Amino acid sequence: MSQHELPFQKRIVYAHRALTKLAALWNSRNSNYNGLRSIFRRWRPGRDGEPTMDMRSSVWGYVPFDNGGEPAEEATEQRFEISREQAETIDRAATLVALRAMAGDHPGAPVPLGTALQKAGLTDLRLMRLLTTSRSMRVEALIRAFQRINHERIMINWTMKETERIYNFLFGSAEAARWSINAWAGEFFRTRGTIPTDAGSTTTADIEHTSTLEN
Repeated sequence: MSQHELPFQKRIVYAHRALTKLAALWNSRNSNYNGLRSIFRRWRPGRDGEPTMDMRSSVWGYVPFDNGGEPAEEATEQRFEISREQAETIDRAATLVALRAMAGDHPGAPVPLGTALQKAGLTDLRLMRLLTTSRSMRVEALIRAFQRINHERIMINWTMKETERIYNFLFGSAEAARWSINAWAGEFFRTRGTIPTDAGSTTTADIEHTSTLEN
């Protein structure tokens, strides 16, 4: 591991910290943070490419810039020479914060993502399409899913475990992504009260096939 490289699990921790802290800020009544949510909510990877500089500067303070050190409490104007791994960590965290912004905040008990997908009216076919999306299109697919959940005013429970599932689905190995897929599919069908006997095997086979094509 290079001097500045962060372990994969640490990247997830910092992404969760960023989305939790920034969501608290844009839900506060502090006028200094008016427009913070919209910085993330209006971003589209297909149109804008990488996260914007405004997104990056908002996340900056929650990612460490030394070998395992604690991140600053707030972003500063100080210039840092950051590694490729650190820049990637910032962009991935910004992507998760954007998804958090698009999902919205709604009254009622928060639920896991798989449950939210079912409550939002996703059909079995659309669920399968989402969970077997090729890696390059997964962010766009989740954006559409979160927009639907937001439209139905369903609150997702943004736990560390949920953040880890989303992070693994977008950026993890095929095995890690499969763990997320199976968890969401299980929640989806349990919420509906039916679990197809072939759901898990079909999902696993499809994701392995997709991974083989990408590698």
